[in-house]
Amino acid sequence: MRHSPMAAWMRERMQQRASIVYDCSARMRSALEYEYFNPPSSAGTGNPEAALGEVPDMRVALGVNLSGLLSAETFEWQDRVAWVDSS
Repeated sequence: MRHSPMAAWMRERMQQRASIVYDCSARMRSALEYEYFNPPSSAGTGNPEAALGEVPDMRVALGVNLSGLLSAETFEWQDRVAWVDSS
């Protein structure tokens, strides 16, 4: 489902910040992989996996092409992870 009024604005903002989106997603993926293999002594309160996992849904909802905005490793990571709504 697309949110037409916001889609054009969001596409423009994401293109303006393409390098930031790319770097941020790559760092989030790296942090998630590090956390997976090196779990902290106490669980965190945030849910970075869900945040990064929602990117494909945002792409569909806003009609944004993320091919140049996310690293290949991030796409591969998303393909390996099964996103299940836990609510």
